[in-house]
Amino acid sequence: MKLAACIWEVENAEEAAMELAEGGFAYVELGPSVFMKREAADVEKLGADFTRGGVTIWSGHAPFGRDCNISSPDDSLRKKAVEDHIKMLHKAASLHVHHVVVHPGMACAPEELPRGEDNIRTSLEKLLPLAEKLGVKMAVENLPPKHVGWDCGKLAAMVRQFDSKWMGTCFDTGHAHMMPKIGVMEAFKALGDTIIAFHAQDNDGTWDRHIQPPYGTTDWRAFATHLKSVNFTDPIAIEAKPWTDAGWKCEFREIQALFALGQVFVNHEGREAGVVCSTCGHYFFDDGERFCACS
Repeated sequence: MKLAACIWEVENAEEAAMELAEGGFAYVELGPSVFMKREAADVEKLGADFTRGGVTIWSGHAPFGRDCNISSPDDSLRKKAVEDHIKMLHKAASLHVHHVVVHPGMACAPEELPRGEDNIRTSLEKLLPLAEKLGVKMAVENLPPKHVGWDCGKLAAMVRQFDSKWMGTCFDTGHAHMMPKIGVMEAFKALGDTIIAFHAQDNDGTWDRHIQPPYGTTDWRAFATHLKSVNFTDPIAIEAKPWTDAGWKCEFREIQALFALGQVFVNHEGREAGVVCSTCGHYFFDDGERFCACS
């Protein structure tokens, strides 16, 4: 399985790439500030530095938030957000990334969701021709409940209406895990064949904590089994720091094992529990041999 690390700030690109490569990561997704705070020439230099370090910049995350919301009810804010996304697409294209992850909106009152959904369509209509021209895919991300873009069925239907190979969805496991009575598997199935990118991250189901899988409460065994059945071969972006700051190598090995042979569980009175090392606080995994962060 191919994995990409997510980095939101970069000081020395070549050093960062070398650390990732030594940890096993051959791909990286870069956060919005990495692109937006740099001039075009500096972005290209950053790409060359990552290449020298042995890591491919697979994807970039577009800017988001109140001041960069492409479904904003404020026309002036929405116009500026579209302009920022245009800049993002140009800079991402200079690095030949596979896709740019796009947030469809912000949290809002239920009665405001339909307007937000209309606005996101309008904004994407303006951005898609440029994405097609530049050869950069846009992966529209499913968001947590109460956000524009939380309903995976509607999100998939909207993307299908555009009918372009340059637009798909980014499936975020952590956001899906926060959806009551729906959850990761149903959200995944709802997005279906529109998925062109993944954010793998975990939480306890209540807020968007971005914990390294499987240290939240997501059922990773069920998800890993289903993921194998759809034969997704592109890199999966791990949108979380290594658990307990154990390092990239530990995170890479644990997640590779998680999606292959899996965690080590014990059965206690009919209930399964992951086995935790009393020394390092990490789960035990199996990748042909049992290991924890200590080993």
